Amino acid sequence: MASNAPHELSSVFGTLTASGDSAALIAAPGAGKRIVIPYRRISRGTTTDVVVVFKDGSTAVDSIPLTAEIPGIMEALPNDLAFRLSANSALVLNLSTNASVAYRFRYWVEDL
Repeated sequence: MASNAPHELSSVFGTLTASGDSAALIAAPGAGKRIVIPYRRISRGTTTDVVVVFKDGSTAVDSIPLTAEIPGIMEALPNDLAFRLSANSALVLNLSTNASVAYRFRYWVEDL
C-alpha cells in the first residue's frame, strides 16, 4: 500500500568488493511485510567497470553499469514511486566482477 505519510527511515551502507551475490544488505522483514526503498546511492571506488544487479531476494529486478562515464548513481523517489520488494524478501546486490562498490540505502518496512 503506497502512502505519502511520513515513515521512520532506516539506513544501511557499506562497501562490496567480491563478485557474485552479497549477503542480504537488508534482511527479509518477516511474513506480511515488505521493504520499501525511496533512496539508493551506488558508486564505484576503483577504475574497474562493473554491473551492479539489484535483487529482490534471488530475483534480479534492476541493474546499473558503473563505468568511467557513469561512476555512480543517486536516486531519491517520492514515497508512491519508491522501490518496493516482494513480501518477506531481502535486498541483495550482485557484482559482475571484483570491484569496490559503495552503497547506501534508506528504507522502511511496510505492512501488507
